[in-house]
Amino acid sequence: MERRENYTSYYIWNWNKEDIEKKISFYVKKQFIDKNLESQLKELAVLLGEKTKLDQQKAKLKYEQDQMTEEQARLRENIAVLGNTSQEASLKEQYVNKLVSQENRFESIKTEIEELEKNIIQLNKKIEEKIQIF
Repeated sequence: MERRENYTSYYIWNWNKEDIEKKISFYVKKQFIDKNLESQLKELAVLLGEKTKLDQQKAKLKYEQDQMTEEQARLRENIAVLGNTSQEASLKEQYVNKLVSQENRFESIKTEIEELEKNIIQLNKKIEEKIQIF
């Protein structure tokens, strides 16, 4: 009877928290890993879960930013075609107020995205350190 080693490599960066937890559960049941490695992998799963949340928040903010950019283009076009009657001046004022409001939100989103990116970079470093331990 011939014995041979069978192994599989996984790229952990592509996994989410749930994927890792499923694999951990399977490996523990089959006794492929010890409690120490199980603990380390669970810590990694938590970090990857946090990273996923931050990535989702960033994507949501980017989407909002893109929507605002389109809306601002439409508002600018509307302002450009309006004349100088009192009714049109009132409408221009509404559009300008909306543009100002959106520009404030746009700046707020930009700041939030920058903060998220800093947090993602820090989290990536932590994840990389955890992976290096293995």
